[in-house]
Amino acid sequence: MDGNICSLFKRLGKIIPGHMKVLGDGFDLQTTVKIHMYEVDASVNQSAVTHRNRVFFYPHDKLKRLFAEINPDEIPVAGTTTAAWVFTPADSVYETAQGTVPITVNRAEPAVAAAPTVAGRTYHPDAALTDSDLIGGSVKHTIGGVETDVPGTWSWQKADIVPPADNTGYVAVFMPDDTKNYEPVMRTIPVAVEKVTPYVSGIPSATAIVYGAALERSALSGGAVQYSQTDAAAVKGSFVWKDGTVRPTVADSDVTEYAVVFTPEDAADYEKVEVTVKVTVKKSATTPNMPGNIMNPSYSTKKVSGSTLPEGWTWQAADQDRELTAGVTVNATAVYTAADKGNYETESVVIAITRSACEHGNAEVRDAVDAACNREGYTGDSYCKDCGILISNGTATAALEHDYKAEVTKEATISSAGDNTTINVIMNGTTTGPGNVFDVIKGKDINIVLDMGSGVTWSVNGKDITADKVKDIDFGVKAGAESNNTIPVDVLNRVTGERYSVNLSLSYTGEFGLKAVLSMNVKPENAGLYANLYYYNGQTGALEFICSDKIAADGTARLTFTHASEYTVVIDKKSGEENSSTSQTPATGEENSSTSQTPATGEDWTEEVIDPKSQRQIWLLGAGALIVIGMCVFFIEKSRKCR
Repeated sequence: MDGNICSLFKRLGKIIPGHMKVLGDGFDLQTTVKIHMYEVDASVNQSAVTHRNRVFFYPHDKLKRLFAEINPDEIPVAGTTTAAWVFTPADSVYETAQGTVPITVNRAEPAVAAAPTVAGRTYHPDAALTDSDLIGGSVKHTIGGVETDVPGTWSWQKADIVPPADNTGYVAVFMPDDTKNYEPVMRTIPVAVEKVTPYVSGIPSATAIVYGAALERSALSGGAVQYSQTDAAAVKGSFVWKDGTVRPTVADSDVTEYAVVFTPEDAADYEKVEVTVKVTVKKSATTPNMPGNIMNPSYSTKKVSGSTLPEGWTWQAADQDRELTAGVTVNATAVYTAADKGNYETESVVIAITRSACEHGNAEVRDAVDAACNREGYTGDSYCKDCGILISNGTATAALEHDYKAEVTKEATISSAGDNTTINVIMNGTTTGPGNVFDVIKGKDINIVLDMGSGVTWSVNGKDITADKVKDIDFGVKAGAESNNTIPVDVLNRVTGERYSVNLSLSYTGEFGLKAVLSMNVKPENAGLYANLYYYNGQTGALEFICSDKIAADGTARLTFTHASEYTVVIDKKSGEENSSTSQTPATGEENSSTSQTPATGEDWTEEVIDPKSQRQIWLLGAGALIVIGMCVFFIEKSRKCR
């Protein structure tokens, strides 16, 4: 550095300048030069200049020249040395003064122009940093305004360092060759280290599990992991199932491979590794919902298939249709058919089925006769509807007294009746309607309602008559067990499936020549369902959909006929119109079983539809021409009624 030391000489208030320059370019010089200034005693006609205890005497009025260095271009080395100086007075009459001063030069700290670099590496537990890993680097220093390279070497501050993947760099030291004049320099050098993917040299084994257990219940043991396929340095860690919630089946046993993850203890330097492992799956000893080996179904269960099994179980095909007799034990086999069959030790069981005796809890009254004014009545016999056994006999009831009054609200003849007129006719046991009566109302909006008894009526509107001359029509109907049963069972099953149905046989044969609406009661329990009418076509051997009616709240259904033949009525939650295009497709019954409303059984209502024993051929109106009919005749009961 350049340093100027100015000396001020003072005497009698006068300031006399002088200076000495010590050259130190490029070095850190610390001079210990001290020039002590003293006032000249007024009694002495001289000035005293003392430098490090050396005194120079000059006349004060002649002290005008400056100090100067003797070797201004000299560059001292670091350390302690001396610098020569000279003092030249301004007045040449005085001699110059010379001397030396001790100076201290410190070592310079060079500048790192470019730090060395380290090539990227993959972690290895034995790969420590070496000085040779440091590549390049540049260190410089400026002397006298000129920048020069400082020769030297780089080395790591600490030895035997194994850098992990998550290091933040390490300190390297630059040691200059000229250690006398230059200080060492340190820098932190980044070291890029990648994680290593270890090699699984030994696959772990898994303990066996029972079907239903998750993989996490299978313990993993053994297995070995090393640094690489060629480097056997062991890597510590543990194996776990990648997805321990998976539940293998018996079919997967020792076949399907499941992922296992190796997690190293040194997660900072090693990657996780996946392998696959097979596991043994044993059959479970506990089959879901396994039924007991004894069943006692009710008397209403007629076949093995009628005995209800738990969910997932079904009767084997060979036993399903076996008949059950009350009190007789039948051995049948139930098999497990759920989606996970094949995973259990026991998937079939032989069950001893004994049908219970009938308890006669479902009784009905037969052959009851209402008492009338001209005959006794009969309470009817009580029969079991399930087994058909007579439970108890009825008793006779006394004939009614003639205690009634009749009110005729309107009297009309068929020929004089106007449009929108309804004529109610109580058939009183007969079933035949004279054709000439229908001829009279043909083309008119007149309804004739034939009350057949037991809630059954036939309705004919004059505008629905198409024949030029209508024949006498027997409107007798036989239902259920009383029908002709001429419709083949397989034909019925193709349409009805497991839905309830009842066959109807009309006494008349052929076309009516009109539309007749049959109204019958199929019990209020079926209200909201549909009564679907199908006609059996003997030529095609198929059932053809005719019409459908939603059952009213009182259980009444109205079905339209144009000719007499063999029919069946199917009770269903859907109208037959929705299924008419597929009427010959076998019904599965699954749809019906899922509905919230089940059709009432036919034994509850088919025998009430038509009394097959009432076959008297007496027409209330007679077969004459125009007969006066009391329309809307109401019988107002007092104590008893008589018809």
